[in-house]
Amino acid sequence: MTAPRNLTGDAVAALVVLLGEDPATLPEDLADLRRHLQRAALDVETQWSRDADRTRDFDTSMRARRWARAVEVTWALARHELDVRLGRRRAGDA
Repeated sequence: MTAPRNLTGDAVAALVVLLGEDPATLPEDLADLRRHLQRAALDVETQWSRDADRTRDFDTSMRARRWARAVEVTWALARHELDVRLGRRRAGDA
């Protein structure tokens, strides 16, 4: 058994789980990881939004919208963590 990968922070780890990504297959380079997660988050968020628009069931639509929002917010936090690690932002910047 291999040791778990050291992801950059809690938000990145949460986004990986939320997207259903396998941590072992993620890019090692932080810039590549950022690009990969950005694409994956956009794809999943877009799919949830489309699913919300396609259904006439209010509960199903609201659930899909909430998942889309969860991905959007988690990506924003993960992006901040990655940008801090890449030196694009300081830790205190919002």
